Amino acid sequence: MTTEELHQYRKEVLAKIEPDPRWAEMTPEQLHDEARRLVQERQQQAALFN
Repeated sequence: MTTEELHQYRKEVLAKIEPDPRWAEMTPEQLHDEARRLVQERQQQAALFN
Protein backbone atom coordinates (compact mmCIF):
# COMPACT_ATOMS: atom_id res chain seq x y z
CA MET A 1 0.00 0.00 0.00
CA THR A 2 1.44 3.35 -0.99
CA THR A 3 1.44 6.38 1.28
CA GLU A 4 -1.26 7.97 -0.87
CA GLU A 5 -3.45 4.84 -0.63
CA LEU A 6 -2.96 4.78 3.13
CA HIS A 7 -3.93 8.45 3.36
CA GLN A 8 -7.06 7.79 1.30
CA TYR A 9 -7.92 4.75 3.42
CA ARG A 10 -7.61 6.76 6.62
CA LYS A 11 -9.90 9.44 5.21
CA GLU A 12 -12.50 6.81 4.29
CA VAL A 13 -12.32 5.10 7.69
CA LEU A 14 -12.60 8.38 9.58
CA ALA A 15 -15.55 9.44 7.42
CA LYS A 16 -17.37 6.21 8.32
CA ILE A 17 -16.76 6.69 12.04
CA GLU A 18 -17.86 10.26 12.53
CA PRO A 19 -17.71 12.57 9.50
CA ASP A 20 -16.06 15.91 10.14
CA PRO A 21 -15.55 18.45 7.35
CA ARG A 22 -12.16 19.44 8.78
CA TRP A 23 -10.71 16.02 7.93
CA ALA A 24 -10.76 16.71 4.18
CA GLU A 25 -8.30 19.58 4.75
CA MET A 26 -5.89 17.71 7.03
CA THR A 27 -2.46 16.40 6.12
CA PRO A 28 -1.77 12.67 6.58
CA GLU A 29 0.07 13.45 9.83
CA GLN A 30 -2.85 15.48 11.19
CA LEU A 31 -5.31 12.74 10.19
CA HIS A 32 -3.16 10.16 11.96
CA ASP A 33 -3.12 12.25 15.14
CA GLU A 34 -6.88 12.82 14.90
CA ALA A 35 -7.53 9.10 14.44
CA ARG A 36 -5.34 8.28 17.44
CA ARG A 37 -7.17 10.89 19.53
CA LEU A 38 -10.58 9.45 18.56
CA VAL A 39 -9.49 5.91 19.39
CA GLN A 40 -8.18 6.99 22.80
CA GLU A 41 -11.40 8.91 23.45
CA ARG A 42 -13.53 5.86 22.60
CA GLN A 43 -11.36 3.57 24.72
CA GLN A 44 -11.78 5.92 27.69
CA GLN A 45 -15.55 6.00 27.16
CA ALA A 46 -15.65 2.22 26.93
CA ALA A 47 -13.65 1.93 30.16
CA LEU A 48 -16.19 4.11 31.96
CA PHE A 49 -19.03 1.77 31.02
CA ASN A 50 -17.25 -1.49 31.87
